[in-house]
Amino acid sequence: MNRDEILSIYDDWYAQNYDERFHGGDIWNDNLGAYKIELVGELLEPGGRWLDTGCGTGMHLSAHPDVERCGLDLSPSMIEQARAANPGVDFVLGSYLDEHPEWEQSWDLVTNLWLSYQFVDSIRDVQRVVDNLASWVKADGKLMMHVADCEDVARCLLYTS
Repeated sequence: MNRDEILSIYDDWYAQNYDERFHGGDIWNDNLGAYKIELVGELLEPGGRWLDTGCGTGMHLSAHPDVERCGLDLSPSMIEQARAANPGVDFVLGSYLDEHPEWEQSWDLVTNLWLSYQFVDSIRDVQRVVDNLASWVKADGKLMMHVADCEDVARCLLYTS
C-alpha cells in the first residue's frame, strides 16, 4: 500500500475516533492492549528510553509516563492526537522504512505494537522494517513486534462476528 493510500485511511476523522473505536477509549479494557502495555512495563527499565513505531494516537505511550518516550508515525493526524495525549513527548512524522541514523543503538526498547508493518509492499520492505527497528535498539536493549498473519486475523473476525 503506498503512502497516499495509508494517509487516506488515517485521516483526521479516523485519528479522532481511533481510541474509542479500537480500545473503547480505555486501553486497560482492551485485553490485548493491556497485555502489551504490561509487557512494555516488564521490558523497560526505570529511566529507560522507549521508541514506539507506528505509534498512532500515542495511547500506548501515555501508559508509561515515567520513561523517555518517542513516537514515530506516518499520519500527521495520528501524530496530532499523540501530541495532545502526551505533552512534552517527541513525535516524529515519518516511516519505519526511513533511515534514522540519529537513532542507531539509542533506545532501550523499540516497539511496533500492532500490525502496521502489514502496509509495506514486499518481503524486502518487511526485512527493511525489521532491520531498521533492530538497528535502533541498544546492544542490550529489546525489540517487541506484534507479529500475526493478517489473513488469519481476518478469518477469525469473520467467524466471531
